[in-house]
Amino acid sequence: MNRKIFTTSKSIIVLMILNVVAIAVFSQNENKKEQIGKQGSIVFKSTVYDFGKILKGSDGKAEFVFKNISKQPILISNVKPSCGCTEANWTKEPIKKNKKGKISATYNTQNIGKFQKTISVYIEGQEQAIQIEIKGEVLE
Repeated sequence: MNRKIFTTSKSIIVLMILNVVAIAVFSQNENKKEQIGKQGSIVFKSTVYDFGKILKGSDGKAEFVFKNISKQPILISNVKPSCGCTEANWTKEPIKKNKKGKISATYNTQNIGKFQKTISVYIEGQEQAIQIEIKGEVLE
């Protein structure tokens, strides 16, 4: 009889632990959806451009295409590369609902060696910047 109670208690404890884990997992998924909704007025085809291995002096231009998935036109107010070795250009006019825009990033391929640079994309009316990235290795 005592053995049966002990087994039942063990089962209840295991079920309670599984419940807590399930709640934690589903709560995290909801938070991710919420964060995407807050800064997710645009979606990039890819947020990382990997040049791989490129030669010194070669074309270091990357393009990031994005789509406005919000219900309102959006405007990219600024794009800031993480260092002076990268220049950025972007669609300056408002991008309407379901339309595409692009950000071009040009890395100075006179700099030999591996690189990994971030570019912050600021959308008017949104507090957080979206991060995109270029990386690769310049060979002599």
